[in-house]
Amino acid sequence: MVSWSELGILAAVACVAAFVWDSLRVREAANDAMRRACEVRRLFFLDDTVALESIAPARDDEGRMTLRRRYRFAYSDTGHNRRRGEITLMGRRVVALELEDEPLEPKPAGTAPYRDEPVVAESSDASGGVPGRDSVN
Repeated sequence: MVSWSELGILAAVACVAAFVWDSLRVREAANDAMRRACEVRRLFFLDDTVALESIAPARDDEGRMTLRRRYRFAYSDTGHNRRRGEITLMGRRVVALELEDEPLEPKPAGTAPYRDEPVVAESSDASGGVPGRDSVN
């Protein structure tokens, strides 16, 4: 026969497991949302993951209690810099996306700022055609 204390421990373990499972699903939803947002904005989603910054109870638009999770992530607009952003989810729904509002850095010569643009070498000298690399003689 199962005692009340064993039943309580089993219930607590089940609640923790459900919370962890839900947190993993929400984190994956945040990753998917960031991949799509970066793709639309032609940005690079660095590290290909988000990191939990905070979690707190909050009410959604319909007044129900849910968890508000805020995640940090890194992205790049040129591939040569690192910028920070944040995404907030209520349950599994994205409610806010914040990107650093610094001006875009100038494009270095011979590099592509976005995935879709090819890198065009400016010259093909002894450096192997890599711009900015000095040849060694």
